[in-house]
Amino acid sequence: MIRIKKIAISIILMCFCCVYSGFVYAERLIVGLSGTIFKNNVKTHSFYVDKCDKVYVPITFSRGELEIVLYDPQNKRIDHMIAGSSSDIEYKKAEQNGLTLKGSYYIIKNPLPGEWKIEVSCLDAPKDGVNYGIEVSAEGGFVIESLLPESISCNSGEELLVSARFGGTASIKSIEIVANISALGSKEIFKTVSLWDDGGHFDGQKGDGVYANKFKVDLPPSLRYHIYISARGSAKDGNQFSRDIVP
Repeated sequence: MIRIKKIAISIILMCFCCVYSGFVYAERLIVGLSGTIFKNNVKTHSFYVDKCDKVYVPITFSRGELEIVLYDPQNKRIDHMIAGSSSDIEYKKAEQNGLTLKGSYYIIKNPLPGEWKIEVSCLDAPKDGVNYGIEVSAEGGFVIESLLPESISCNSGEELLVSARFGGTASIKSIEIVANISALGSKEIFKTVSLWDDGGHFDGQKGDGVYANKFKVDLPPSLRYHIYISARGSAKDGNQFSRDIVP
């Protein structure tokens, strides 16, 4: 008997108040960044944003004084002064209180798709520098949802149905969705299964947003497995996008 456990699909809206109140993450993590910076130095990071409603860019650090400035795909500078005069940009800064961290964040509504840059400036720091962390996340846009039950038991040689629902199909030009199967606690992928919304792969009606396929279970029975869903494609406006439901 082989047991396959679905990855937790409900993306949690995490509140940053566990560190200090007022800082938030959105529903979908884009990238996690970190580094060490010294006084009067500047470091630059980049991240890609596809179609979404909001992007969140928070930085945290424990000492010293850091400042972040953003540059959109058109190289337009976004700083706290510009945020103060724009209804589409929110900026907030929090000072250290007791054991909490210092930091600041931007929330940008309807961000331009493309490559963004983050410029981190160190205004003050001890001799050994300042460690910082940035976790860029997004809200809205294309959404992918697994339709698997929480856990699955099946015998070797049986066929297993894997399915997912993709929201926003009317706005996409092309898309590829796959289910990757790996052992619990491992990044090694044992099997990749392509999912389809063509009405011919146990997915219901063609074009209904449900992508599915069956595969024969021929995995080692002594292990437990995860199935996670990955989507890549391009929107009708030409911009690329990606969505993952991962461990």
